[in-house]
Amino acid sequence: MAIAYKTCAPVGDLTYTCDPCAVPEMGMVRSLCLIKEGVTVAVPLNLGAFTSSVEAGDIIVIPETRGSFDGGTPRMIPAYGDLTERKAGDDYVLLIKDPNYANNAEFWEEVERHTWNLAFRSETQLHYVDASVQIMTKAPVEEDLNSQVVWNAEARWFSKTKPVITPVAPIASLLKCFEITD
Repeated sequence: MAIAYKTCAPVGDLTYTCDPCAVPEMGMVRSLCLIKEGVTVAVPLNLGAFTSSVEAGDIIVIPETRGSFDGGTPRMIPAYGDLTERKAGDDYVLLIKDPNYANNAEFWEEVERHTWNLAFRSETQLHYVDASVQIMTKAPVEEDLNSQVVWNAEARWFSKTKPVITPVAPIASLLKCFEITD
């Protein structure tokens, strides 16, 4: 007996991708890019354009981080007619740990003075946020001889649209601290 997978048919302009054999995207925010507001990131990604923006100082790459993204929390507002409320957009929170502690106090102090756009990397995807992002940081020192002192950054924003997700492959070399060569 053969296995027949159900195919998903579009409904108008809306199509759901059915892939029972899909490889899941693995978690953790692994890299962070701070993007000056007004700088456009082309999607799909272009290595030359992205590299030029990094070299011009318009994109700051923090190649190795750890953290999480909450995926958004709906912001509801009063509605009219038959609805009591409607969704206005989502509030988002991104938490990042940066292990480069000792020499980055001035850097993170300056980051807090501005609003940014940002992008962050999960396993194979770049999540691009084209909204005004506010970043707050702290570097707590725990009462534990085996703990690490790291920068904890919390990025918050509101948006009517979800982050744009695109394969990170074209710019992957920029999001690593080192490259393994033969």
